[in-house]
Amino acid sequence: MKTISYIVLLSILLAPSVYSLIVCPYFIKIEEFIPFPPMSVICDLIGQENYAEYYVYYIKANFTTETCTYSPLTRAFISPKVIIAVDNKTIYRRGPESHTIRPPCLPTRAEYLTGDVYLLIQSIPHPTGDMFKLEDSFKNAACSNFLDEAANISSGSSTYEEKLKFIRRVTASDGIIGDIQDGRIYYASCGIINQPVVGKEIIECDCFYGALVKTSDGKGWYSKNGLDVIGKAKVDECIRHTNSPLTIKQSIGFISSSGGTYDNENFFPKILSSLWPVRILIILSFAIIFMYCFFDSTKNLKFSSNREYSQGNRNTGGHVSHA
Repeated sequence: MKTISYIVLLSILLAPSVYSLIVCPYFIKIEEFIPFPPMSVICDLIGQENYAEYYVYYIKANFTTETCTYSPLTRAFISPKVIIAVDNKTIYRRGPESHTIRPPCLPTRAEYLTGDVYLLIQSIPHPTGDMFKLEDSFKNAACSNFLDEAANISSGSSTYEEKLKFIRRVTASDGIIGDIQDGRIYYASCGIINQPVVGKEIIECDCFYGALVKTSDGKGWYSKNGLDVIGKAKVDECIRHTNSPLTIKQSIGFISSSGGTYDNENFFPKILSSLWPVRILIILSFAIIFMYCFFDSTKNLKFSSNREYSQGNRNTGGHVSHA
C-alpha cells in the first residue's frame, strides 16, 4: 500500500501534456445526446478509492493573459482517479481525454484538472503512510457538497460556461458539450484537432479578447480558453470592422531564442531539446521509487514474522478538518 502512494505521485509527474483544440457543434442543433450515469455515481466512486494525503496548490490559469493565480497551500486527498480538496470538499476527476493549451506561467509538473484549473503537489506529509479509505463522515460531506453544487448548476442560476465546466469536470472529458436535465448530464462529443500547436498571437479589441492559435498544418484557430474553437468568420468580421485600437502580441510561450515564432522546420527539434529536463525528472522518479520498493521489500521479508500495522492515526479522521 505504501508503494501505491508513490505510484499516485508518479502518475502526476508523468501526466501527459497534450495540446488539443476542439470544435464543438452548435448546441441547439444537436439531435441526440448521450446520457451520463446519475450524479450519485460520483459519490460511489469516491467511496471506492484509496487515497493519500498531499499538500497542494490549485492554480487558476488564464489562457489569454497568460497569468497564473495560486490558491493558498492546502490539503488534498488524492487517488489514481479522484482528487478531493479537504477544506471545501470539491471533487475533481483525474485524466481528461484532451488538454487545453498550457500558459507559459505554469510549472511543468502541474496536472490539468479541466476548466483552467491545475494541481501542483508541494509536499507529502506522510511519505511512508499507507493509503486509506475515506472516513464515512468526510465521504458523506463531500458527496453532499457535490450534489448541492450539481443542483445549483442545473437550477439556471449559472452561466452556460460555468455549466459546461462542471459537466467536463464530472465526466473527466474536455472534448464534449452538453447540458443537465432532471439531475443527469447529457453530452455530445466534439471534434478534436490533432495538430501540433506552433504559434499563438494574443488579440485584443472591443469585440474579441482571445488568441489566434496556429497549428502545424498552417491553419489558424480563434480561442479564448486554449481549448474551444470560436467561429473564424465571425471573429474575422469583428476584427475587420472594429473601431477600437487593435492590439496583437506574440505569446511568450512560443517565442524562440531569436525572438521570433517557431517555424515548422525547427519546431520539433526545439520541442525535443526542451524535453530533456522532463526526461531527467522521469528517470530520477523511477530510480527513487525502485530503490524505495527494493528496500521496503527486503525489510518486509526480514521482519515478516512480527510486522503489523497500526492504522489508528492513519485514518482520514486524523487528517480531516471540516470546513
